[in-house]
Amino acid sequence: MRYLKKTFEYLFLLDRSKRFFTIFLFLLPVGAVFSWLMPSGNYIKMISTYTAEPKQFFSIWTFDSNLLNYLFVLLITFVILIFCVSIIISIISRSFRVGVFKFYKPLTDFNDNFYPVFCSAVTYLVILILYKLVITTLLGLWKTIDDYYISLGMAVTTISIMTFISAILTAYTVLIMPIMSVTGVKLKYAFSQSIRKTSDMIIPIFLGLWIPVIAKSLIGSAIAVIGLKHLLLCMDILLNTCLFSYLVVYIMIVYYEIEQIKREDYTPHYYVKKSRKGISKD
Repeated sequence: MRYLKKTFEYLFLLDRSKRFFTIFLFLLPVGAVFSWLMPSGNYIKMISTYTAEPKQFFSIWTFDSNLLNYLFVLLITFVILIFCVSIIISIISRSFRVGVFKFYKPLTDFNDNFYPVFCSAVTYLVILILYKLVITTLLGLWKTIDDYYISLGMAVTTISIMTFISAILTAYTVLIMPIMSVTGVKLKYAFSQSIRKTSDMIIPIFLGLWIPVIAKSLIGSAIAVIGLKHLLLCMDILLNTCLFSYLVVYIMIVYYEIEQIKREDYTPHYYVKKSRKGISKD
């Protein structure tokens, strides 16, 4: 939980939460497009309306959405994600190195981390596609089983197992972007280094990475069950933006902690507040 605590410290204790609100506002478009692409409750809806009747592959893949619209939204999401995250990572990196958290020049900040963010996004997109490919194929297979309850049980088991495997794989590759950003190495080397560096700390990294994701999924699913579409959309945007604000800081925190690189972003306000807590405890 150390990494989770350090991330919340960066977002809310340093600079009196100004960093969180800056990151949140800039990542709001990312939260919006992800809410459009992957609304909360997709799997809940699919299971609650589950039938053992065979369906076409792309009907399962897109949760009964229009395929062309789905691909268009996926492309828009990819572009917005790379643009916004590239700039935010540059700002976070600058705050770590020199203690200054502010925008410099948007295009310069974008260019500085475009390649690491692009490579990382492609890596996680491949993981997502493989994840959905296996799930979609197996769900299509389970729908050929005549017994409704066996078919549904196999579907739930498949989703659970594949989600866990994808979560583990993501945790092992979480340092790809920070390694490429800080050291300038290529994707292949960053991929192997990420697996090596996270191996000894995979449990705390996994927990810090996925506890917020699970919390977001549970809240979103609960709202989806209620069935209030407009509330779900607003909450999805809010939750996704908060989650991405957490994740972009988290991956950088993990890398700096593992490599034991000194950070220059601790503000006088933080030390004053910390010293006061120490005095009150005494």
